[in-house]
Parts: sequence; C-alpha cells; structure tokens
Amino acid sequence: MRSGHGIPKALRCASLLLGVLWVGCAHTGPREALPGVSTQEYETIVASAIDANALHCNGHRAWSTTLNEHVSETTNAILKALPASNSTESQKAVSKTVFWRLVRSAIIDGNLNNLGAIRLRGVQTTTGEPVLVFRTGLTPTPAQEGSCVHSLVHGGKVRHIVNLYAGDIPSKQLEEQEAAVIKAAGGTYFSAREAPAELAHWRDEVRDHATPEEWRKPAQALAKLINEHILRPNGQAPRGNIHIHCGGGMHRTGMVFGILQRCLNQATEAQITWMYRRHVAWQNDETPGGFEQKNLDFIQAFDCSLLKP
Repeated sequence: MRSGHGIPKALRCASLLLGVLWVGCAHTGPREALPGVSTQEYETIVASAIDANALHCNGHRAWSTTLNEHVSETTNAILKALPASNSTESQKAVSKTVFWRLVRSAIIDGNLNNLGAIRLRGVQTTTGEPVLVFRTGLTPTPAQEGSCVHSLVHGGKVRHIVNLYAGDIPSKQLEEQEAAVIKAAGGTYFSAREAPAELAHWRDEVRDHATPEEWRKPAQALAKLINEHILRPNGQAPRGNIHIHCGGGMHRTGMVFGILQRCLNQATEAQITWMYRRHVAWQNDETPGGFEQKNLDFIQAFDCSLLKP
C-alpha cells in the first residue's frame, strides 16, 4: 500500500518534536538493531552479510527550525558583554562561530548518525565481493571502540572512508580520529579538506547556480571524486565496503548517493526522491527539514556518462 509521493506507507518517516529539532525516525518495526534506519536500508545491509547487531550506528537525523533565532540571541548576548567589539564585522564573525558550533553540538551531542546504505550494482571488491556503501553524517568519538565509525570499520567491512565535508563545522579532531581508525585497519581515507578546491567545494557551485549548463563544472568535479575516490579508490577496485559522510549526512552525501542510485543502480526518480527526503528529515511540504530542490535537480541533470565504474 502506498501513500503520498510514491512512498511506501510502511517506510514513511514519523516526526517527533524534541526541543527545537524535528527528528525523522523511519518506521522499522520491532527490531532493535540500527534504530531509525529504514527497513529498505536495513535489509540492504543484512543482505550483504553484515551483522546488524555489530553496527553501533543509528538512522536518526534532525533539522532545527529555530537555530537562527538562538544564534542571534547568543551573538547579541556575547557582544553586549564585549561592547568594544560590537561592530558589524564582529557580529558576523561571532554569529558564524556560534551557528556552526551549535550545529556540531546538535549532531554530535545528539548522536544523530543518519545511517543509510546502498549496494552498488556492477561494482565489486578486489576479491569479487559486492560493494556496500554506507552513509552517515559526522559521528561521535570515532576512535572509541563501540562507536559508529569504529563499528563500520570492524563490523561493516569498511576499508575506505570518503569524507566529503570541508565546511565550517569544527570537526578536525573527529576527522583525524576517523582517519586513524581506518588506517589502523589497513584501509584508506579521503578528506575533502585536503583535496583540490574543485573536489572540496563542488557543493557550493551547485547551491550558487541553477541550470545544467552552470552545473557542468561541479558535475565534472564530482564525477572525478566519485571515479577516483569511490568507484576506484587509489586507482583500484575497492578492497571492502565504503563509508561516505559529510557534516549532517544530508546534502553532499545525498547528492552523491542520488547520483550513484541513478547512474549505477538505475533507480527511479521516485526512489531517489524518497531516499533524499528521508535523510534530510523531510516530513511534508510544510515541514521540509533540510530539503533543497536544487539537490534533486542536480542529481537528475548529472551526466551519467561521466562515471567510469
């Protein structure tokens, strides 16, 4: 039975208002492993011979409806205590710092992993196994045993992590821990922060423009990233499963996943839209979470011939 926008009723997200955050929680029935992960993605994981109980991640995600208000109030309070710095430049700098630290707190302190997964069609590991691609946002204490990242490496057979994030969330320590965990297991790590600008900031190009012609440059950059760091990391077939993430696991990750779904898995537009909406905490048109129509438009406009699986 289907209800609204072609989304299976059993998979539609419910909504809970927790403080100032709308949290999307997929309906998953009585199972306890991987809370908040959709039935579809859960089944993809277990069908790939992964023990769901060995993964210490969740599918919870959130989008604040009042964050800007809190940032403004906090900024004003700080500048009031420091009148000598009460300038437009100071206000912008403080607002930016407060905003991204609050975002980090919501994601990390709230333990909002936003876990999902797809199996790549036509892509195999060096040993001939199918490749599962996990997705999350930034997650807490990556180096700690029992954490989400640690469990993806040791229980999810991940051997390559692709960190798409190069933005303003203060996440250096988290990223360093991720790299240490995967390298200790014999795997590899890609960091957008350490990559050429075109591979780090393609998302900005998508956001700042609106037509397929204007998106040609970010599409080519993203194709290079996918070809060289997902489909053939370090110039060879993947040596295991892959973990992709950005800041909240919504926009950069959502566009990469949508393109992989469309170009490799031949997913329908409805299937791509459903997964994109789920991971941005979309509930409906009145409560859209972090939904950005441009992201979906970019996915559909992307030239699949640029990918070389």
